[in-house]
Amino acid sequence: MKTVKELMVPLEKYPRIHENADIREAISMLRSCTQNSRRGCQLLIVYDHRENPSGLLTLRCLLMAVGIKTLIDDVWFKAESWSWYFLNRMRSKGRICVKEVMRPIAAFSIDAAENLSKAAFLFASHGVNFLPVTDRGKVIGIIEVGDILNELKNDLI
Repeated sequence: MKTVKELMVPLEKYPRIHENADIREAISMLRSCTQNSRRGCQLLIVYDHRENPSGLLTLRCLLMAVGIKTLIDDVWFKAESWSWYFLNRMRSKGRICVKEVMRPIAAFSIDAAENLSKAAFLFASHGVNFLPVTDRGKVIGIIEVGDILNELKNDLI
């Protein structure tokens, strides 16, 4: 059975965005990537001020951020004190930064030497489509759930 490293896509192949960028910029980047690719772009690698990868910004992250905007008009949501505080904080900034909605790299990842069964387990248990691949603690690539499924399908058939 192959290792995760054999199926991963190197980090450099993904578009990147700074963690302090506005999500509007991220949406624009994803839109332009989609126009230039057969599969479309579903992920941006988020970098910090030291040029280290700090998170993943997926379509799901962006959809959740858009959901925050709809809550601003929800009277029932505003009725909760913690909700009101959160909405006021978001409104006072006037924008939502990428780092506020990204999935941090530290949330979960997989070692490059792991087998695909372990990756399949992580995909299923965390409900995600992308996992950062690490080698000695450094992020070197991304493995996608579709690639795992294709490989496991070949093993099962």
